[in-house]
Amino acid sequence: MRNIIIYLFFISSFINAQESEKNYKDEFTGDNIKRSSWEFLNNASNGFTAKFRLSNIENLYYLDLKMMIGTSSPKVFSIHEGDKLMFKLKNDEIIEINSLSSEITCTGCGSTGLIGSKAQGIKTTYALTDEQFNKLKSEPVSKIRIYTTDGYVENDVKGKHSKTIQKAFQLF
Repeated sequence: MRNIIIYLFFISSFINAQESEKNYKDEFTGDNIKRSSWEFLNNASNGFTAKFRLSNIENLYYLDLKMMIGTSSPKVFSIHEGDKLMFKLKNDEIIEINSLSSEITCTGCGSTGLIGSKAQGIKTTYALTDEQFNKLKSEPVSKIRIYTTDGYVENDVKGKHSKTIQKAFQLF
Protein backbone atom coordinates (compact mmCIF):
# COMPACT_ATOMS: atom_id res chain seq x y z
CA MET A 1 0.00 0.00 0.00
CA ARG A 2 2.81 2.38 0.88
CA ASN A 3 4.43 1.74 -2.52
CA ILE A 4 1.17 2.52 -4.30
CA ILE A 5 0.86 5.85 -2.49
CA ILE A 6 4.47 6.76 -3.34
CA TYR A 7 3.90 5.73 -6.96
CA LEU A 8 0.72 7.83 -7.24
CA PHE A 9 2.46 10.84 -5.70
CA PHE A 10 5.35 10.44 -8.14
CA ILE A 11 3.02 10.17 -11.16
CA SER A 12 0.89 13.11 -10.05
CA SER A 13 3.94 15.37 -9.92
CA PHE A 14 4.38 14.91 -13.68
CA ILE A 15 0.77 15.53 -14.69
CA ASN A 16 0.28 19.02 -16.08
CA ALA A 17 -3.12 20.04 -14.78
CA GLN A 18 -4.58 23.51 -15.01
CA GLU A 19 -5.36 24.84 -11.58
CA SER A 20 -6.54 27.90 -9.76
CA GLU A 21 -3.38 29.44 -8.37
CA LYS A 22 -4.92 32.29 -6.38
CA ASN A 23 -8.36 32.98 -5.05
CA TYR A 24 -8.55 35.79 -2.50
CA LYS A 25 -10.04 39.11 -1.51
CA ASP A 26 -7.69 42.10 -1.74
CA GLU A 27 -7.57 43.66 1.71
CA PHE A 28 -7.06 47.19 0.37
CA THR A 29 -9.53 47.34 -2.53
CA GLY A 30 -11.99 44.66 -1.41
CA ASP A 31 -11.82 43.13 -4.91
CA ASN A 32 -12.35 39.39 -5.29
CA ILE A 33 -9.42 38.06 -7.33
CA LYS A 34 -9.02 34.65 -8.92
CA ARG A 35 -6.05 33.63 -11.08
CA SER A 36 -5.08 30.47 -12.91
CA SER A 37 -1.57 29.07 -13.07
CA TRP A 38 0.72 29.89 -16.02
CA GLU A 39 0.28 27.41 -18.89
CA PHE A 40 1.68 27.05 -22.41
CA LEU A 41 -0.42 28.66 -25.11
CA ASN A 42 1.58 26.96 -27.86
CA ASN A 43 4.58 24.79 -28.54
CA ALA A 44 7.74 26.57 -29.68
CA SER A 45 7.71 25.05 -33.17
CA ASN A 46 7.33 28.40 -34.95
CA GLY A 47 10.11 30.28 -33.20
CA PHE A 48 8.11 31.75 -30.34
CA THR A 49 6.97 30.54 -26.97
CA ALA A 50 3.88 31.92 -25.23
CA LYS A 51 2.40 31.23 -21.82
CA PHE A 52 -0.85 32.56 -20.43
CA ARG A 53 -2.87 32.80 -17.27
CA LEU A 54 -6.40 34.01 -16.70
CA SER A 55 -7.50 36.49 -14.08
CA ASN A 56 -10.95 37.36 -12.84
CA ILE A 57 -11.14 40.60 -10.86
CA GLU A 58 -14.63 41.59 -9.74
CA ASN A 59 -16.28 39.84 -12.70
CA LEU A 60 -13.88 41.31 -15.29
CA TYR A 61 -11.73 38.82 -17.21
CA TYR A 62 -8.11 39.27 -18.28
CA LEU A 63 -5.59 37.14 -20.12
CA ASP A 64 -1.97 37.72 -19.11
CA LEU A 65 0.58 36.75 -21.76
CA LYS A 66 4.29 36.06 -21.41
CA MET A 67 6.13 35.54 -24.67
CA MET A 68 9.60 35.18 -26.21
CA ILE A 69 10.30 35.35 -29.95
CA GLY A 70 13.36 33.52 -31.27
CA THR A 71 14.76 30.20 -30.17
CA SER A 72 18.50 30.53 -29.52
CA SER A 73 18.56 34.26 -28.75
CA PRO A 74 15.14 35.82 -28.17
CA LYS A 75 14.79 39.20 -29.84
CA VAL A 76 13.68 42.61 -28.64
CA PHE A 77 10.14 43.60 -29.68
CA SER A 78 7.14 45.42 -28.29
CA ILE A 79 3.38 45.19 -28.16
CA HIS A 80 1.38 48.42 -28.31
CA GLU A 81 -1.84 49.20 -26.53
CA GLY A 82 -4.66 47.86 -28.71
CA ASP A 83 -2.52 45.25 -30.53
CA LYS A 84 -4.49 42.06 -31.10
CA LEU A 85 -4.22 38.53 -29.87
CA MET A 86 -6.43 36.37 -32.07
CA PHE A 87 -7.82 32.91 -31.43
CA LYS A 88 -9.15 30.81 -34.28
CA LEU A 89 -11.63 28.33 -32.89
CA LYS A 90 -12.26 24.82 -34.24
CA ASN A 91 -15.54 26.09 -35.68
CA ASP A 92 -13.52 28.73 -37.67
CA GLU A 93 -14.80 31.63 -35.57
CA ILE A 94 -12.19 34.29 -34.75
CA ILE A 95 -11.94 35.87 -31.30
CA GLU A 96 -9.92 39.11 -31.11
CA ILE A 97 -8.76 40.59 -27.82
CA ASN A 98 -6.69 43.76 -27.39
CA SER A 99 -3.64 44.58 -25.31
CA LEU A 100 -4.42 46.99 -22.48
CA SER A 101 -1.02 48.74 -22.52
CA SER A 102 2.18 49.21 -24.49
CA GLU A 103 5.05 47.00 -23.38
CA ILE A 104 8.61 46.33 -24.53
CA THR A 105 10.71 43.25 -23.87
CA CYS A 106 12.99 43.07 -20.88
CA THR A 107 15.30 40.44 -19.46
CA GLY A 108 13.28 37.60 -17.96
CA CYS A 109 9.88 39.18 -18.61
CA GLY A 110 8.74 36.32 -20.86
CA SER A 111 9.72 33.64 -18.35
CA THR A 112 7.67 31.99 -15.64
CA GLY A 113 10.62 30.08 -14.21
CA LEU A 114 14.31 29.50 -14.70
CA ILE A 115 14.13 28.76 -18.43
CA GLY A 116 14.25 32.08 -20.28
CA SER A 117 14.97 34.11 -17.16
CA LYS A 118 18.06 35.65 -18.81
CA ALA A 119 16.44 36.15 -22.21
CA GLN A 120 14.36 38.96 -23.73
CA GLY A 121 10.64 38.48 -23.30
CA ILE A 122 7.44 40.39 -22.71
CA LYS A 123 4.47 40.36 -20.35
CA THR A 124 1.25 42.06 -21.32
CA THR A 125 -2.44 41.85 -20.46
CA TYR A 126 -5.52 41.59 -22.68
CA ALA A 127 -9.14 42.25 -21.71
CA LEU A 128 -11.91 39.74 -22.43
CA THR A 129 -15.62 40.41 -22.69
CA ASP A 130 -18.05 37.94 -21.14
CA GLU A 131 -19.04 36.79 -24.65
CA GLN A 132 -15.41 36.17 -25.67
CA PHE A 133 -14.72 34.40 -22.40
CA ASN A 134 -17.71 32.07 -22.81
CA LYS A 135 -16.80 31.21 -26.42
CA LEU A 136 -13.22 30.33 -25.42
CA LYS A 137 -14.64 28.29 -22.55
CA SER A 138 -16.90 26.23 -24.78
CA GLU A 139 -15.05 25.89 -28.10
CA PRO A 140 -11.52 24.46 -28.64
CA VAL A 141 -8.82 26.75 -30.08
CA SER A 142 -7.06 25.63 -33.29
CA LYS A 143 -4.69 28.55 -33.98
CA ILE A 144 -3.34 31.72 -32.35
CA ARG A 145 -1.95 34.93 -33.80
CA ILE A 146 -0.21 37.59 -31.70
CA TYR A 147 0.47 41.04 -33.14
CA THR A 148 3.66 42.92 -32.24
CA THR A 149 5.26 46.09 -33.61
CA ASP A 150 7.23 43.82 -35.98
CA GLY A 151 4.13 42.21 -37.48
CA TYR A 152 2.65 39.03 -36.06
CA VAL A 153 3.56 35.52 -34.99
CA GLU A 154 1.17 32.64 -35.25
CA ASN A 155 1.05 28.97 -34.48
CA ASP A 156 -1.33 26.04 -34.74
CA VAL A 157 -2.61 24.95 -31.35
CA LYS A 158 -2.40 21.18 -31.02
CA GLY A 159 -4.83 19.08 -28.99
CA LYS A 160 -2.91 19.14 -25.70
CA HIS A 161 -2.56 22.92 -25.64
CA SER A 162 -6.11 23.44 -26.89
CA LYS A 163 -7.42 21.34 -23.98
CA THR A 164 -5.24 23.31 -21.55
CA ILE A 165 -6.66 26.60 -22.82
CA GLN A 166 -10.23 25.35 -22.54
CA LYS A 167 -9.64 23.93 -19.03
CA ALA A 168 -8.27 27.29 -17.89
CA PHE A 169 -11.45 29.04 -18.97
CA GLN A 170 -13.58 26.35 -17.35
CA LEU A 171 -11.99 27.08 -13.95
CA PHE A 172 -13.96 30.31 -13.71
